[in-house]
Amino acid sequence: MIFDTDIFIWVQRGNKKAAKLMEETETRYLSVQTYMELLQCTKKQDTPQLRERFYQVI
Repeated sequence: MIFDTDIFIWVQRGNKKAAKLMEETETRYLSVQTYMELLQCTKKQDTPQLRERFYQVI
């Protein structure tokens, strides 16, 4: 399933329904645009952790 920026934001804000959907989805994808949007919204000190997290998934 391809996830948009919104679902990542909802999960970060504690939306349990969004988190459950992500957990139950075996194969997760995101577009390059979504990845770039997430990087823009990430604090500079958290960027390496975000990159590492997605590189592990890909």
